[in-house]
Parts: sequence; C-alpha cells; structure tokens
Amino acid sequence: MGGVDRGSFKRGHEVADFSRCAAWQGVAFDTWYRSYAGDEMREVKFCLAFLRPSGTLHWHSKKIESPENLRTLKIHAPNAMLSAWIAQLGGYHVPAEGPQPRVLRASELDAVLSSWETLSQLGIDKIMTKHLDARIFVSPLAWVLNRARYERLTAAHKGIIDAHCAGAWATRIAGAWAQAEQASIATLRARPNHEVVAISAAQDAAWRRSAAPLRPAWALRARGEGHDSDAVLAKLIATLADGAAGARPDHPASPSGR
Repeated sequence: MGGVDRGSFKRGHEVADFSRCAAWQGVAFDTWYRSYAGDEMREVKFCLAFLRPSGTLHWHSKKIESPENLRTLKIHAPNAMLSAWIAQLGGYHVPAEGPQPRVLRASELDAVLSSWETLSQLGIDKIMTKHLDARIFVSPLAWVLNRARYERLTAAHKGIIDAHCAGAWATRIAGAWAQAEQASIATLRARPNHEVVAISAAQDAAWRRSAAPLRPAWALRARGEGHDSDAVLAKLIATLADGAAGARPDHPASPSGR
C-alpha cells in the first residue's frame, strides 16, 4: 500500500498495493507524477517526488502474522489510508497527538506502522521489539518550494534549482534513504531482544489481499475529481514496471526481500 494524508498529492496517495516498489524506482514514480503535479500543486513549485522505503508492522507482545491478528489491536498509522485499512481489519487507529514516543507509552499501543529507520530515530524500538518481515506500505513524498519566492529568484538561481528538480535527483534521494533503512534493519536484527517474524508465502498473499478493498475507495475519489482512475493507475503500474530495471536488488526493503 502507499499513502500520504489527504489534501495533497492526490494521484499518488492512498493507492493500495505498490509496497513492493523499490526505492530505486524513485525516478519512475517521479516521471509518473510530474504529469499531474502542475494541476495538483499549482500553489507551489513542484521539484520532485520519490518513494520512501517501505514500512511494516512493529509490536511488543501480541502475535502478528496475518491480517486477522490486527482485530481489536490499538495501532498507530502514519496516514489516513493506513488508518482506514486498520479499521477495515477490525483494529483501532490511535492518532499521534504529540511526540510519538511519549504518545506510544501513554496510549499503550499494541503496534505501530512505521519504517525501520523511523522506529529507531524516534526511540520507538525501545518499546516495539517484534517486527513483521514483510513490506506493508510505502509513502510517496514530494519536495516543493514556495512559488512566490522561487519566482523572485534570478534566472541563474532558478536554473540551479531546476537542474536539481529532476528524476535523477529523485533516485539519489530515495537511494540514500534506502541505504539508511537497510542499516536500521541490520541494527535491529542484531539486537538480542528483537525478533523479526518471518511469514509464509500464503500469509504474504493474505496481507496483500487485505489491501484490495482500499483500491475501489481510491478509484471512487479519483473519478469524483474527474479522472479516469483505471487509466491513472495503469499508467502508474506501467511506469514503475519500466523503472524496475533501475531497481537495486541488493537493497531489499525488508529483511528477507519479500
């Protein structure tokens, strides 16, 4: 699944089931979104877009191997789409209302959806010591600039910025983030009090199927905005497939590469 909060990045957000996309396909995602950025982000100067490394489920005590294990659990998710997914599976989304580590302790969450690196950066790894060996979601991100300030720049300065607002830089940014993610995975795997929970192929397929109902909901919103949802999604999938040749198989986004 992929998602960011509503209100921006509408084509790229809340599209279920492209969590297997490698961060190295950032240039492909950037290429796809550029054709929509002028319409969606008229208020700002769009620079580039990329896919953040995929995240997964982290928890501290409950057994989590399949989607049905989320029923009745209290889980923090980073965006609206994942919140809807949790509710669909019978879980309860607990939004963050302050610094995340403090919220986690106060709310006594059962699990959190997060990238591995974020887990470590925020100190959540001190609480959530079990990790699902699966790619559950990715987050499409965009770098944008204040349009008014950009327009006041000299032609030379605009040229420098424009040279960096390109697909090649989307790949560089996503690649550096993927490397940091892999380092965090290795660090957590090496800790004696942490456990990476492997899942079977059947369980992996069940996780993927659990996201299927989210796609029609996204399609309905896209059509409501006057877009052909099938065409938009088909273009995204085709562009990512074209970019797969540039993916780096030596940097999987989950411990097993699943």
